[in-house]
Amino acid sequence: MHENIDEAFSFNELKWDSEFFGVSSAKAILKKTLSLNEWEILKTKFNDYEFISIVNNNSELNNAQIVGKNTSAFLADVNIQFKKKIDYLNEMPSNTTIHRALERNDQVIELANFQYSKFIEDPELANLPPQAKAMAKQQLAEIEKVTDPAMLEQGLQQMLQMQGQVPPEMKPAIDYLIQKAQERIEKLSSDSASSQPDGSGAQ
Repeated sequence: MHENIDEAFSFNELKWDSEFFGVSSAKAILKKTLSLNEWEILKTKFNDYEFISIVNNNSELNNAQIVGKNTSAFLADVNIQFKKKIDYLNEMPSNTTIHRALERNDQVIELANFQYSKFIEDPELANLPPQAKAMAKQQLAEIEKVTDPAMLEQGLQQMLQMQGQVPPEMKPAIDYLIQKAQERIEKLSSDSASSQPDGSGAQ
């Protein structure tokens, strides 16, 4: 039976990611529920790459089950988009002006100069090269979103596997993320343990 693969999924090499991270990368987008034959065709394409990003459009349950059973993939992000229809445009009053050339105001800068400012970077993160820092910031935000220690452990294992494959200039960023993932797992496990009843209630 002939199947239109283009309607089932798309698969593209991620050239920029491959060059940036030093790991051959690709992206698969699952457009509909895959048949077993379509999945086998897609899976053969994975063999040429070390890292695959899989997008399961519309969160198709069957696709999620197939990916879960046949790969070591883990859920990294759920894309949620909101749309609002606007029937009219607000016109700016004629007597309103916008000034875009404000001079430097040190008082405003000083507002950020306190201990818990979001503008103060982790020293280890601040010492990374610019490109590695940008990648680490993005991945760190994803790590902090995860609330399931088991899911985070899967991501940690993948980073440990990549640790010896990335270029030398990217290794400090991977080491930093591994450390943060381990700290996050410890915190989540500790929080979970402390929330469990100790069974010492009065009879």
